[in-house]
Amino acid sequence: MIQASEKMIRYFEKVGDIRHIAKNEIVYMQGEESPHIYLIAKGRVRMFYIGKDGKEITYQIVGERQLIGESAFLGHAASPTTICAVNDVTLIACKVKQLKPYMQESRELNEAILTLLTDNYEFLCAQVRRLTVYDRFQRVASYLLDQTEEDKPEMGIVNSTLPYTHEELGVCLNLNRVTVTNVLQQFKEQGMVKLGRKKIQVIDREKLKGVMGEVHI
Repeated sequence: MIQASEKMIRYFEKVGDIRHIAKNEIVYMQGEESPHIYLIAKGRVRMFYIGKDGKEITYQIVGERQLIGESAFLGHAASPTTICAVNDVTLIACKVKQLKPYMQESRELNEAILTLLTDNYEFLCAQVRRLTVYDRFQRVASYLLDQTEEDKPEMGIVNSTLPYTHEELGVCLNLNRVTVTNVLQQFKEQGMVKLGRKKIQVIDREKLKGVMGEVHI
């Protein structure tokens, strides 16, 4: 996802409100109308969908200098996901109508908004494939490949290393912790990943890509 430049941050600071959200608190709920687009000034948030059975399926984790709240551009559309603070978070909340004058002035801001909408659409498509088409091995391989494709220091992703526990990865993939641990252990034995405390490092991307062409029972 695109990161906001200093110039973009200044636009948000001019017209937005600063909001401090404590760890595990909700920013907004699925189904609510949210007229704001948010710039994350500090911390990380989790975007997740709540099923009819109450089960949470994580859609994405978003970090500093990134934007959330694309439903604000859809008029009175309800948010499709719930947003929750992973740690203590500082947000800058802006209404779209407040940003419009700056969007007319700044091509960079316009491109950032378009990228937000495009990135979220592409990520949603990938996540739907993972949860509906892929087996457990392919889910984990696909997620590791996507998330570590490039460094994302604002999310703690550097040197092809995802800073997640097995349980956190399971939440993102709708798999239980034991299943994730078993899959990762097999990947480790085949030289694809290196495991540490709250660290999953991809060390052979080509082998992981090979998993995507295999079927496991």
